[in-house]
Amino acid sequence: MKKKIIIGIAVVAIVVVAIFFFRNGKTELKLNTAVTEEETIELTVTATGYIQPVDKVDVGTQVSGVIEKIFVDYNSQVKKDRC
Repeated sequence: MKKKIIIGIAVVAIVVVAIFFFRNGKTELKLNTAVTEEETIELTVTATGYIQPVDKVDVGTQVSGVIEKIFVDYNSQVKKDRC
């Protein structure tokens, strides 16, 4: 019986010492903060060189003659057999 009481008192004492130690050991947490601002980021790249197409197609006709009317604009996409 005395042994249980001594163990109980020892456990309570350890808990009290642990609580006291952890409460007094706390330090304030200090954070460094800054105000954010919205800004535009611009990036410019300057280079010199030549631009080459991936595919090159030569367009021509097998019949000579005079062009009377053109049905499409410059750089318009056209498809085969479409009217």
